Amino acid sequence: MWVKLGPKPLAALAAAGMLAAIAACDRMRAGSASGLPAGDAKASASQVKELLSEYRGKVLLLMLGREDCPGTIRSQAILDAYALRKPADVVVLRVEVPLPGERLTVGPWNHPYPRRLDDVRRLADELEFFYYPTLYVFDRDGDLRFTGGCDPERTEAMAKEILAEAPGLPNKKMYSLMLPPVGTQAPAFSGETVAGQPATLASVRGERGTLLVFTRTSCPYSRQALSAIRAMAEARRKDGIAVVLVNQWESRADIAPLYAKQAPGLPVIWDPSGEICKSYGVDSVPFFFLLSSEGKIVQRRSFTPVAATGAVNSLLGLAAPPARYATTAAG
Repeated sequence: MWVKLGPKPLAALAAAGMLAAIAACDRMRAGSASGLPAGDAKASASQVKELLSEYRGKVLLLMLGREDCPGTIRSQAILDAYALRKPADVVVLRVEVPLPGERLTVGPWNHPYPRRLDDVRRLADELEFFYYPTLYVFDRDGDLRFTGGCDPERTEAMAKEILAEAPGLPNKKMYSLMLPPVGTQAPAFSGETVAGQPATLASVRGERGTLLVFTRTSCPYSRQALSAIRAMAEARRKDGIAVVLVNQWESRADIAPLYAKQAPGLPVIWDPSGEICKSYGVDSVPFFFLLSSEGKIVQRRSFTPVAATGAVNSLLGLAAPPARYATTAAG
């Protein structure tokens, strides 16, 4: 069931200041419950098909998130600025998504495009949504062309290219990064650590396994996860598990003090151009890959301490990994 939340005129936006590159954070705290109707969970109609039918012939930029998520707020600012200058055949839509099992309260809306509430997560579940926030880009034929973070330059470029295409174009360009499959060899890389030391995947791998955690200090959930990552590294070092951080895009001078303080002793691979992240298909942080002793991908998913600990324990034969979703957390 959709709960439609009508837009109000936006008085003004400082467009230039809002265009800061961001990506999605994958975890959100539980919001407050409300008396919103739960919706018809048994309805069989596809929410995705209904939505695409409504906007057929348009390029649809659909962002799923939560208004109390810092990443959603920053992504929304990017869409606010773009919405003021977008072509008429590009539609922007925001959807509020509760956590699994939650009933969500939403505040007033004052942005230049509509918002809806996916009150029983039917649209979110159809799209296999688990990052807060995630941007989905559909072309005029209703084909999904991108899923990932809301970067200003990339988002605008994608919309412009897709809008210029003839309808029904065969062999369409896909913009989403592809995650290397479980069971394949992890992509090799070479570069430097934040401390300036040369590093390769081979040089940082553990004897029994390697946990690669992709982070960014501008993401509050990446920062919050550092203490758990450090504890995991210390607890599993004796078991031959190496824990390695990979930092996306940020200035080495800016991030070195934070990692030195909150993750001392852990190798932090500096990825200023995003090439390592691209080779791993990582578009949103925090995200982890667990590699076997041979460097093959055993597990890959958004990072939470419970998920990463379960994956490592499973590799060591200590316990099965946890289920992907729980009723109190997304990701």
